[in-house]
Amino acid sequence: RVVLRTFEDRLAANLQQGFDIYRAYSTSALAAPAFAAAATHAPVDYAFAYGEGDEPRTLMTVTKFTVVPESVLVGWTIGRLEDDLDVQVLAHRRETFHQHPPDEVVLEVGDGFVVSAGPDALDNLACLTPPTREMGRYRQGRWPLRASVEP
Repeated sequence: RVVLRTFEDRLAANLQQGFDIYRAYSTSALAAPAFAAAATHAPVDYAFAYGEGDEPRTLMTVTKFTVVPESVLVGWTIGRLEDDLDVQVLAHRRETFHQHPPDEVVLEVGDGFVVSAGPDALDNLACLTPPTREMGRYRQGRWPLRASVEP
């Protein structure tokens, strides 16, 4: 298997197809979503662009969150979280880890969950409970939370 890294996205695709290379990656295409997410100030752990061929690319993000005692999300179901905040819950952790948790799971203090959402939805969610990577700032009082959900 050959894995190739190149600078230009179209060159990577052409080389992969033309030389039957297993994978060809463009370093700029891999880095661009992370820079775009950072520029929006959204609390993003992982980002990637999704789009085929010449269609416009959409920024997809993945971020881990932790439910804290002051969060208005305590007592919410996964289904409500997804519906009200326009996020997709990919995983949930309490005592065990579950991918694609059922809508009926009720969030409790200390629960961790992973979501995919757009930058605006992530910003909104991060105002209700901190991203897991920001727990240090939260404990220091440097991650303020809203007491209610804004429409």
